[in-house]
Amino acid sequence: MTTKRTLSSLGKPKTIMAIDANSTSAAFSIFTNGKLVQNGKIVWVGATIFDKTQDAGKKCQAFFKAFQVDAVVIERVISVNNTRTAISLALVQGGIISAAGLAGIHKCYSIPPLTWQSAIGNPALNAAEKLVIKKANPKKSVSYLRTQWRAFRKQRTLNLVNAKYGLTLKDDDIGDAVGLGWFAVDNWLKVLNA
Repeated sequence: MTTKRTLSSLGKPKTIMAIDANSTSAAFSIFTNGKLVQNGKIVWVGATIFDKTQDAGKKCQAFFKAFQVDAVVIERVISVNNTRTAISLALVQGGIISAAGLAGIHKCYSIPPLTWQSAIGNPALNAAEKLVIKKANPKKSVSYLRTQWRAFRKQRTLNLVNAKYGLTLKDDDIGDAVGLGWFAVDNWLKVLNA
């Protein structure tokens, strides 16, 4: 006999921290009982990526303990054109996940960006949207256009998050962290299966 998997049987955490990390900082949002209670950004210091990773670990461990976080959901590192960037992101995320474990958090999950973005209403740009941006930037390189497409989507996430939660956020990294948390709270079964 199979047991039906429900949110209560899977132990949906009371307090979830969603993190959008990069090599210089981590934007975060904290949801308790499904409600957004905190958001912001933690900045790493250090001369090298190894210094910044250690700083991330120290700061996050203290932060996790202060907020009594039950689970961490982090945006998954995806394949990028720049291998060095991917390695730096992976190092920082490793430091964050290690800090979670040291703080007693054993529920850590990573979600691909397009999964959570699509779920909150921000799917990949379609051909028509890309064309509008391309026409507004004639003779620009593909690399430049990709940056513009990314900026457009980050702004769209920010707009969705501000509307959903009655916020006036301007930092798109914090907007992404709130969007990721929104996804996690509303789609816990998908978090577990990502």
